[in-house]
Amino acid sequence: NLNGFALGSRQRIDLINAEAQTLFGPEIDFIAEFVRAQPSQANDATAVLDLFWLEEFQPHFSAFGPHLLRTTVEVRCPFFDKRMLDLIATMTPLQRSSDKPLQRHAIHALTPALARMPWERTGLPLTASFKKTQLRRATKALRRRANRLLRRQAPASPGKMIDYDEMIRTSPELQKRINAMLIERWPEGSRLFNPRSLQILLDEHMNRTGNFAEMIGRIFTVEAWHKQFVHEPESWPRVTAARSERVYEIAA
Repeated sequence: NLNGFALGSRQRIDLINAEAQTLFGPEIDFIAEFVRAQPSQANDATAVLDLFWLEEFQPHFSAFGPHLLRTTVEVRCPFFDKRMLDLIATMTPLQRSSDKPLQRHAIHALTPALARMPWERTGLPLTASFKKTQLRRATKALRRRANRLLRRQAPASPGKMIDYDEMIRTSPELQKRINAMLIERWPEGSRLFNPRSLQILLDEHMNRTGNFAEMIGRIFTVEAWHKQFVHEPESWPRVTAARSERVYEIAA
């Protein structure tokens, strides 16, 4: 489960101890320098670290930027889905990095409707083949080049497929749902956000003082997750084993 995956072997190691210094590689020398600079003594709590973190630090950060890009799970992954979360927890870092087809297949099997939604960057669904994806990218590149040469038509790929900032301002139904989730049910919500600040945020967005659709969307996602899996978990069917259910008990 996620708890075991995150904590690894649960072994602990004293970073100030001389034996621990042999575990440091060239990529993490700055950690060794930091540890040696601390006034703490051996076996102090501040000098103790999970062995899992020490073992994983070097492979994860030796190629920091590219590696993080490769290991990031698909952005459309339903992170609040117990089944998908449990699957990700069982995958090794190498599988998360290289086995994207497995992740796409899992999302398609668990949430077909989500898999059919077009991605903003390509306009293709998650289930699109590699050939279709490359063809779409080549087509967009040719259109951009033609637009620069002709300068007669609008760019083929706007910054956004959907203008969420304006949609929130013009859709009464969306405004009603956002207000109900963030303001009206605040007493039953996560209470992570100040209700007065939420109201000011919504008012300033509606009055065009600023564009806060992204922030509103993130807060809405947190509150929806809390409503579905923390406040009202008994209303959802038990689709996974008891082991994966404990993940959300820990998260709650």
